[in-house]
Amino acid sequence: MSVEQLKRNRNADEKIVADLQTVDLSGRAFDMIVCWNVLEHLPRPEAAIARMASSLRPDGALVIGVPNLWSTKGLVTKLTPHVCHKWVYHYLLHSHSAGVTPFKTYFRPSVAPRNLERLAAANGLKLVYSETYAGGIEQILPQPLRAILQGWSRIARAVTRGSIDPSLSEHVAVFKKSEVVPQ
Repeated sequence: MSVEQLKRNRNADEKIVADLQTVDLSGRAFDMIVCWNVLEHLPRPEAAIARMASSLRPDGALVIGVPNLWSTKGLVTKLTPHVCHKWVYHYLLHSHSAGVTPFKTYFRPSVAPRNLERLAAANGLKLVYSETYAGGIEQILPQPLRAILQGWSRIARAVTRGSIDPSLSEHVAVFKKSEVVPQ
């Protein structure tokens, strides 16, 4: 969506500016696709994953990084308008470049960690690595807000016997496309 952002990326072999949900990638095959902090901004992330999966070479990898929907950060992001995100980053986190681009956040349940794994499997991808981790944003919040979030996380972990940890704000997953079996 941003030619300027792609120009700054010196590591990509090929750069495509298109709608990942509808772009025609037929006839193209990639060894690796990295999709970082994108899927939460799409109204139909399922379509994007299907397109990416279909354009991977056999044994190709799809790397996906998304905020964890079930974290405090994820839920606040999902339930508040973009203007609130800009305000938090600007005034609380003192990041004056955050929220400059108006990427709406849809944060569909299909990009939550377990659902993402099921969606990838349905598109012929095998999970090879998955981790949900604390992204660190909580550490730069003002102390009173940080203490509230830490307390909330302790309560949620206790109530769910550790199955939900709202402090784990980020998720990364690596999938591989199955090799084609000769007929």
